[in-house]
Amino acid sequence: MPHGRGSLNSEDGLFRAKLAAIVIIFRLLARRAFMRTTRIAFLLVLILIVQADIASAAPPIEQRNEKQGPSLFGTAALPISRTPLDVKWHVAFAASVSPHTGPWAPILSQLQGASQLRKVKAVNSWVNQHVAFRRDSDTGSEEDAWSTATATLQRGTGDCEDYAIAKLQLLRALGIPDNAIYLMVGRDRVLNADHALLVVRIGHEAWTLDNRADAMPANEFSEFSPVFSFSGLRRWLHGYPSTPKPGPTTRIGLPAISTPSWLQSNR
Repeated sequence: MPHGRGSLNSEDGLFRAKLAAIVIIFRLLARRAFMRTTRIAFLLVLILIVQADIASAAPPIEQRNEKQGPSLFGTAALPISRTPLDVKWHVAFAASVSPHTGPWAPILSQLQGASQLRKVKAVNSWVNQHVAFRRDSDTGSEEDAWSTATATLQRGTGDCEDYAIAKLQLLRALGIPDNAIYLMVGRDRVLNADHALLVVRIGHEAWTLDNRADAMPANEFSEFSPVFSFSGLRRWLHGYPSTPKPGPTTRIGLPAISTPSWLQSNR
């Protein structure tokens, strides 16, 4: 592959140039004729070269976050290759909203240039206020239909995953990166019912966007048990620590919950 070979050659040439510069600096530092201030200046240049190499070797924060799974709500997120919900997720993820047309256009315009946290909080509140909860069975839709943001917001009704998908697509339109947004499906432990919500990472903190509450840090939202999570082309199965038993290890398993309707309908 010519591109890969050229990139390798350029990196090798840059390494050789840095190595030659380091050797020259060491030789100059060894000369007694150099004044103390000059030696300090060369030493600082050497330190900067080494620091630059260390920084270039470390992956950027965004890349490190992209490799992390959403191990939240007391779970361990285990990467998997497929789920029973993949077709619905791919349709939802591929869709988008036009930022200039539709009932959401004013809020998107107002949030241009806002901080990521303000965007997350405002979008969560706006969708919760503009969508009335209605189950799929009440609308005559197929069991557990996943609507796009455009369909949900123009209709003005939807169930929990419709809220989450609408928020996801609005946040993407506002520039929130895909690798920071997670759609989670699982169980509401308070209502003992199927549930879905959105989680957004801002820096090192995860925020929960639920259809019945303001956006809040995920570590303060304790009534949800995720089973599957989706972000871009990635997906995870959530494992839960079982009841501790005598011994050095703790087994990881699935939560003791009934089979969700969205899983039954996709068998």
